[in-house]
Amino acid sequence: MPYNVKSIKSLAKLLDVDVEELVRIEQNPEKYYEPFEKKRGEKSRSIDNPTGELAALQIRIKKFLLCDVDVFRPIATGGVKGHSTKTSALLHTNKDCVATVDVKSFFPCVTNNKVYKVFCNLGYSPPVSRMLTRITTYKGHLPQGSATSTIIANLALYNFDEYLYNQSLRLGCDCIRFVDDIIISGSYGKVTELVSLVFPALHRMRFSVHRAKKLKIMKSNKRQEVLGLTVNRAVGVTKSYVEEVRTQIACVEKCSVTSCVYLKLVGKIQYIGTTKPIIAGNLMRKLRNSLMRPEKECLASIEQ
Repeated sequence: MPYNVKSIKSLAKLLDVDVEELVRIEQNPEKYYEPFEKKRGEKSRSIDNPTGELAALQIRIKKFLLCDVDVFRPIATGGVKGHSTKTSALLHTNKDCVATVDVKSFFPCVTNNKVYKVFCNLGYSPPVSRMLTRITTYKGHLPQGSATSTIIANLALYNFDEYLYNQSLRLGCDCIRFVDDIIISGSYGKVTELVSLVFPALHRMRFSVHRAKKLKIMKSNKRQEVLGLTVNRAVGVTKSYVEEVRTQIACVEKCSVTSCVYLKLVGKIQYIGTTKPIIAGNLMRKLRNSLMRPEKECLASIEQ
C-alpha cells in the first residue's frame, strides 16, 4: 500500500485525478454536502450526504488508500470485508449475558485532529495528510454517509479496540465493535465488569455514552438483541423489523414508488432473507404483486 506518499502531485497520480481538481475540492469541500434527516419510526439521524465530485473522490480514496489498511480485526467488524451484522451477531449466540453499548454521536466525535493523526500514522506527509483530512471531514469531524468515514473511524479507534480485546481475553468474554455498537457477551459477572471498563476507555478517547439510553444488559431469560438480530439461540431478524417491512409493503399497494424506494425495500427483504428465507420469499412476492396494482402518491409514509 502507498502509505509513503509525500507530495500532492504523487497523491493526485495515485488517485488518478488532476492536482487542480484535488486543490479545488479541498478549498471548499462543504459546498458538496447536502445534509438531510433520515427517519426511522420516532427516531431520526442526521446524514451529512457528500455528493458530486467530492463523493466520487472519497470513493477513490477508500479504494486506493484505505481498502487494505489493517484495522484491529479481532474487535472491529463494521465496514470490514468479510464481516456483516449476521457474522458479528453469531459470536454472541447462546450466551448467559449479552450487553450492548451504543457510542453517542460516533462520527462527530472523530474530529479532524484524529483523522489527521490517522493519515500521519499511515505514513503520509503532513501536507498530504492535511489535504486528505480536509477531503474526508465535514465541519471538523467525520461525515455521516461518506464512503471513507467507517474505515477511518476504525483506524482512529485502533488503540481502544486493542485495549478492549486484551480486557475481554483476560475476563473470558467475547467482544466486537460494529461501528458505534459495542457488543459484549459471556457470564453476567464478567460482562458487567468489562462494561465498567468501556466507559472510562471511551472517555479517554473523547467519546461518550448515555448510560440510561445507550447501555443494555440482557440475560438469557430475556430477549437478547444485537444489531437488529436476536441471538438467544440462533441469529434471527427481530419480529418488529419484519413487521415494519410488512407495513411498508402494504403502503406500496396504495402508492406510487420510485425505483430508489423499491430497491430499499428489496434490500430490507434480502436482509431478512439472511436468517428467514421463507418469510423473505413471501415478502418479495407480495412486493412484486403490489406493484401491479393501481397506485397513488403517498411515498413519504414508505420512506420513513
